[in-house]
Amino acid sequence: MTPFSAFTFPELPPPPAAIVHLAQSNATVLDAVDSGLVRSYIEELDLQMVSVDEALARLKLRKEQLRETRKTYEACFAPIRRLIFSAVVQETASESLSLDMDDAPWLLTRICRHWSAVALSTPALWSRLDLRLHHIGERGAVSLTRLQVERSQSMPLSIKISDGSYDVTGSTHESHPVFDVALSASAKWGIADVSLHPSLLEQISKARRFDSLTTLLIDIDFTADDRFQSVSDYDDAFWNVFSVAPKLRHVQALSWDMEGIFISVPFSLPWHQLTHLSTSSTSNTEALTVLQKLSSIVECTLAFDVADILQRDHNIVSLPHLRSLAIQMGSGPIIYQKRTSVLDFLETPRLQRLAVYQTADIEAVLGLVTRSNCASSLTSLHLYSDSINYNMALDLLAKMPSLTSLELGEYDQRVLLTRSLTPGFIQAFIEEFSKHWLKQKSVGDPQPLRLLISNQDLPYSDVERLMSMFTRLEKEGLFITVSLSIRVPCIIMDDFQY
Repeated sequence: MTPFSAFTFPELPPPPAAIVHLAQSNATVLDAVDSGLVRSYIEELDLQMVSVDEALARLKLRKEQLRETRKTYEACFAPIRRLIFSAVVQETASESLSLDMDDAPWLLTRICRHWSAVALSTPALWSRLDLRLHHIGERGAVSLTRLQVERSQSMPLSIKISDGSYDVTGSTHESHPVFDVALSASAKWGIADVSLHPSLLEQISKARRFDSLTTLLIDIDFTADDRFQSVSDYDDAFWNVFSVAPKLRHVQALSWDMEGIFISVPFSLPWHQLTHLSTSSTSNTEALTVLQKLSSIVECTLAFDVADILQRDHNIVSLPHLRSLAIQMGSGPIIYQKRTSVLDFLETPRLQRLAVYQTADIEAVLGLVTRSNCASSLTSLHLYSDSINYNMALDLLAKMPSLTSLELGEYDQRVLLTRSLTPGFIQAFIEEFSKHWLKQKSVGDPQPLRLLISNQDLPYSDVERLMSMFTRLEKEGLFITVSLSIRVPCIIMDDFQY
C-alpha cells in the first residue's frame, strides 16, 4: 500500500559550542553574547516543538480517518450480512429437504459463488432430511446422504424416513443403504419422523445412541405386515431402542393391528421425561397405566378401542403439570358405559383444555374438575358423546365460569342430548343456556364464550329462526354455532404439536 504522506522527524539541533560549557556547569551567564546565543537556541527548540505538535495533530487526524475507513470495510464481515441471507434461504426452503440436486439446498450451491458460500456455511440448511426410500435410487443417494449429514456439522438432524408402506405399488420392505446411513447418524437425530413397514422398521434396533433426540414421531401399521400376530413377535432390542434418550420430550407413537384397531406401542421410553405425548393403547386400562408414568406431562392425547370397567379402588393419578388432555375412542364399541372413564382416576390441578370423545360423560368431567379444583383454569372443553343430558349441560356451564370454548357434539351418528324428539328442543336448550350464561355475566366478568353444537336432527329452518338470537347474543360475547353435519373426530391423527 502506498504511504499516505512522508514525514521526517526533526533532528535535535546542535547547540552553539560557546554555550555548551554553560549547560554542563553551574556558571552564571554574565556575557551578553552568551546570553543571546542561549536565547536563540531556546527559540529554535520551541519552533521545532511547534512543528512536531502540528505534525502530531495531522497524524491524529489521519489515524481517525484510518479508523473510520477500517470500520467501513470491517462491516463486510458482519454476521448480519450472512445471517439475513441464511435466514431467508432457510425460511424459503421446503420443510423437508430431498436428495434431488434440483431442490434446495443442493440447488443453492450452483447459483453463484456467493450463494454457494452461504449455503455451505449454514449447517441448519443441511440439517433437515426427507428420506423417501421408495423414491430414492441407491446410485449416488448414499454419498449424498453422507455429504448432507457432514454439512450439517454439529446441528441436530430433523429427519423424516418413509418407505411408502401405504402405497402398495411403491413400497419397499427390504434394507436400504440410505436407511443404514441415517441410522449411523442416530446420535445426531433431533427430530425423527419415522413411518416404515414393520419389517423395515425392525432395523432401527441397529441404532444404539439417541443423544440429541428431542422429538419422536413413529407409526407402526401392522395391517401392512402379513406376519403379525402380536407385538411379542418383535424382540426386546426393537422395543428398547429408545429407552436411553436423555433429551427426549415429545413423542407421538401410534399403532394398529391387522384389523385397523388401535393397539399399544410397547416401546420402553423415558416416560418421566416426556412433556408431550400422543399415543394409542389397546384399552383404557393400558392408557391409565401410561398416565401413571407421566410425571412431567404437559400435553397428552390418548386413543384406544377397548373400554374396560375400571376398578373403583384404583389409585388417583396426579398430573401436576398437565395443561391439555384429549382422550378418544377408536372404531371399537361406541356406547359409553359408566365406570370406564379414565377421568375418574385423574387429578389435574392446572388443566386448561379437555377433549373427550365417547370416553366420558358430563358427570365424569364434573368429577375431574371438582377433584382437581381446576374450574378456574379450564378454558376449553370439547365433549362428544351419546350420553349428555339437558340439565347436566347447564350444570356444566354453571360450574365452569372460565370457559371460552365449549363444543357439544354427537358421536358417530348418535344423539347428543337425551331428549324427546319434539320440534324446538335445541332452540329451547340454547335459550336456557344463554340465560344461564347471561346471568353469570351479570354477577361476574366472564370471558367471551364460543359454543358449538353438532346435531344432525335439527332442521335447517330451525337454524334460520335461531340466527337473530345468535346475532343478539354475539353482542353480549356469546358466540353460538350450530352444525347440522356429524363430526366424527379423530384427534389422534391430528398434526402433533411440539
